[in-house]
Amino acid sequence: MYATIRQNIPRGKFRVVGCDLFDSTDYLVEDCDSRGEAFRLADDHNRERTGPMEDVYYVYSDQGTHLRGEEAIKNAKGETAVGVSP
Repeated sequence: MYATIRQNIPRGKFRVVGCDLFDSTDYLVEDCDSRGEAFRLADDHNRERTGPMEDVYYVYSDQGTHLRGEEAIKNAKGETAVGVSP
């Protein structure tokens, strides 16, 4: 499903995708109207993570390009991002 979830993103939208690290499934969280809205949503979810196996959230453009992941939160805290790459 990883490749499928990055396809058919509505034009002009930014897709927030959750990744379940336990069973390696990806799921749609929301298609946002702006990059900032998508970044805030993904960042908020990533900040709430309390353990290394909790879901990670990524943002993709309407072209399926990875724009942001948990590294934004890790970098803000001065930590090294560890986990699944998008």
